[in-house]
Amino acid sequence: MKFKAIVFDIDGTAIPTQLNATPSLRLIKTIKNAQKRVKICAATGRSLPHARKILQSLDLKDPCIISGGTQIIDPTTEKTLWEKRLSELQVTQVMKLYYPYSYNVGFSDEIEGMPAKNKKIHGSERII
Repeated sequence: MKFKAIVFDIDGTAIPTQLNATPSLRLIKTIKNAQKRVKICAATGRSLPHARKILQSLDLKDPCIISGGTQIIDPTTEKTLWEKRLSELQVTQVMKLYYPYSYNVGFSDEIEGMPAKNKKIHGSERII
């Protein structure tokens, strides 16, 4: 069987599941060599701000799946090639479930969230 592309998971597979984790030199070299033969794509639950340094350090060229599968981007330009968003109504319904709790909630590309009761909804979102 001849492969045309490899899609690999980032967190817990390619790198440890930590906010500031970085790929090993071995992984970087492996990907560089594999890119000569097949398309190499990363998949992650991280939004772009959380995935950016990893994607850059791996020097990926082919589309990558980010934000829990809700977005496909070109890692070289960071342009969105495809996305699926929750409607404003869906965001509102989900946020109502969070109101009783004090932990922080973030939307789409936010690095830091805030308690749900202080959060303003401004439209659709990719992830909550």
